[in-house]
Amino acid sequence: MVLIAALAFVSAMSAPAFAADASSNWYEASGPVPSAVMQAGAIDHPGDVDWYYFYNDVPAGVTAGALKIGINRAVGSGDNSTLNLYRWDGGKLVSVGARDTTSGSPFSAALAAGLYYVRISGYNSSLSAGSYDFTVAGDYVKVALSPGSKVQTQPSPVAVAPEDWRNEWWQALGPLESTRPYVSAIDSVGDVDWYYFYNDVPAGVTAGALKIGINRAVGSGDNSTLNLYRWDGGKLVSVGARDTTSGSPFSAALAAGLYYVRISGYNSSLSAGSYDFTVAGDYVKVVPAPQLSKLSPTSGKRGTTVTITGTGFGAARGTSSVSFGAAKCTAYISWSATQITCRVPATAKYGKVKITVTTPAGQSAALTFSVKR
Repeated sequence: MVLIAALAFVSAMSAPAFAADASSNWYEASGPVPSAVMQAGAIDHPGDVDWYYFYNDVPAGVTAGALKIGINRAVGSGDNSTLNLYRWDGGKLVSVGARDTTSGSPFSAALAAGLYYVRISGYNSSLSAGSYDFTVAGDYVKVALSPGSKVQTQPSPVAVAPEDWRNEWWQALGPLESTRPYVSAIDSVGDVDWYYFYNDVPAGVTAGALKIGINRAVGSGDNSTLNLYRWDGGKLVSVGARDTTSGSPFSAALAAGLYYVRISGYNSSLSAGSYDFTVAGDYVKVVPAPQLSKLSPTSGKRGTTVTITGTGFGAARGTSSVSFGAAKCTAYISWSATQITCRVPATAKYGKVKITVTTPAGQSAALTFSVKR
């Protein structure tokens, strides 16, 4: 039986702190890492890992040269460290490559524009600490993203991860549907479950309260704790928390964004601690509506090639479309989740028109384009 309880909103919480070391979790990653500046740290206890992130801000239409990452163990620090490189890809990390200090050569590849994470591991039990250093070197590795950057900070939907894989953030189950109950169990010491959802509030709209309810199933013992975070361009920002003893709903008017839910709370006296929870909001969507951020150029004649930059376009066009006012585009040159290139329709009206993108998830807000004679 699914039991729906509610949570009370807790404001002004501090950043997540689930591990002793500040960079041992992805959402506490150090960064953004600049190009050609050495980063140093130590893997100093079993299970310890360090996370870093950097932006590879390759401009549209540019073929980037190789980006290199080298890693070293400090003299006397013993066994090798391992560096794993991942690219953020709409809700999870995709492995790009790995190197360790025995390889003798740096990782080297022409990487696409994106947000990248570096994970360093490798504890040597015979030493008190295993120090390392590494350097990321690339022409487009930047601390701040440039205007019109191709790098996404609002990831696209991804395939649902199997239930047993939810113990890490990049294996989060989602995107969640509004008002649908999700049921699972915290069944071992240290077990946590991660979920994510999109709160796709349109521009200019004041959203009503979004609510999250959580329950322990009858007989499952101690309470579960739910922590809510908002994805903020490289880190998670704490939004609030509640557990099953609260008896009141988590309720807040949340801004548009990607949100993560973390559930924990193991009861050692039971074989499993089952829970269920529900996210309910007017703008909680499995696929967010498209959003436009830039047009290039912003004016031109009929037949002019126009590039539209934004998010939520979908990997392929399918039934989606671009409109210049009342005139739908018929000539598409390329289509990706963050960029569309098409031609101004021959039937577009002269003067200022509104460009919109329509997908199965909805229609974007408009940007203005001037059609010249």
